[in-house]
Amino acid sequence: MTAAQRRNYLKLDEFRLQNAKDPRASFDALNPLMVELGFGNGEALTQFASDHTDWNCVGVEVYRAGIGMLINKCLQSPLNNVRIVEAEATTALEQFPNTSINLLWVLFPDPWPKTRHQKRRLVNEEFTEIATEKLTEGATIHLATDWKDYAEHISSLFNKRIEFVGSTPDQYLNRTETPYERRARRSGRAVWDLVYRRV
Repeated sequence: MTAAQRRNYLKLDEFRLQNAKDPRASFDALNPLMVELGFGNGEALTQFASDHTDWNCVGVEVYRAGIGMLINKCLQSPLNNVRIVEAEATTALEQFPNTSINLLWVLFPDPWPKTRHQKRRLVNEEFTEIATEKLTEGATIHLATDWKDYAEHISSLFNKRIEFVGSTPDQYLNRTETPYERRARRSGRAVWDLVYRRV
């Protein structure tokens, strides 16, 4: 963590989501709720929050350097519709009320490419069950990965759940390219965007 990231991380209390069980209480308005699990350096989340000031946005991350970078972006903009949860993704998601999330982003989660490590992947059977509970009717989950077998795994999980139908990004779902995605494309890897709507 750089000195600047550390300084910004120390301002976390200004942006912390105070109670995930009542997320809208941390915002000024009762707007639709967008949650990004594992926001990295916060670039995509910041862009979404800037483009959609009529949404309440929550970023979940465990890496303090990334939290420091997001806080810096929020201060520079400035943005008052972003809150942060410092926690592991599944643990944080479980805390949200059922049928409370309108848009859920899972962009480029760790692929754990080795077969013996794949059980550590974020998106699994348990995750889809939790997402089913937390997303409100008509909500969207947008996942992205640059690993084909992970994309196939994600598709198989969501396609067999009757609560979800495949969808495509609309004006609220279009996302900016992430730094990880840029590196993947430069390396010649394809990117899969997987979008499902909760019915």
